[in-house]
Amino acid sequence: MNGRTVTILALLGLLAGPAAAHEQHDRQDHTPAATTLVSLKLPEVRLVDSTGRDRVLGKDVLGSRLAIVDFIYTSCTSVCPVLSSVLGAVQDDLGPRLGTEVEMVSVSIDPAADTPSRMREYAERFGAGPEWTFLTGSKPEIDRLLARAGVHAPTPAEHTPVMLVGDPARHVWIRLYGMPSPAQILEALDAVGHTRHKAASGAAATEVRHAAH
Repeated sequence: MNGRTVTILALLGLLAGPAAAHEQHDRQDHTPAATTLVSLKLPEVRLVDSTGRDRVLGKDVLGSRLAIVDFIYTSCTSVCPVLSSVLGAVQDDLGPRLGTEVEMVSVSIDPAADTPSRMREYAERFGAGPEWTFLTGSKPEIDRLLARAGVHAPTPAEHTPVMLVGDPARHVWIRLYGMPSPAQILEALDAVGHTRHKAASGAAATEVRHAAH
């Protein structure tokens, strides 16, 4: 476990107490790969995947897996293709963990233009496998998700580069601003996974103690 992962784990401890029910204040310095820890519950928005299927974000897509969520639009020629290339590398690194332990999701911030077919073409461009889900939908549903996720996007071209890495079931997320590397994304994912395992181990130990009395 390297120094950056240890730092993330230490900061995740801030979300372990009673304050975990409340979202932490966002950092204002959106420097490359700046890290913010938040406690938030993503809304159960109804979206459409790149095959045209209706999907509810939590129930149908995220489930109980750890998740990596980013926000893109298909006509972007600057930040989005770079982030999608980075996630392509993360997809390769995750291997069989993807779809079983981890879900990768890319959400369009330009639903008026990004139809399922356009999202499908974009996904194919970056070699996305079946476990990397691309979502679009109605503007009200997308806007509701963006607002809760803390993504500032007055127009698609003005959106803040934000990636969420976290545990949807526990509402614990790491926000990565800017251009994180594959290694930084995987470190954040491992840190969140470590805290989930630690919480589960603690709960199991408590149950054993109670059963002994």
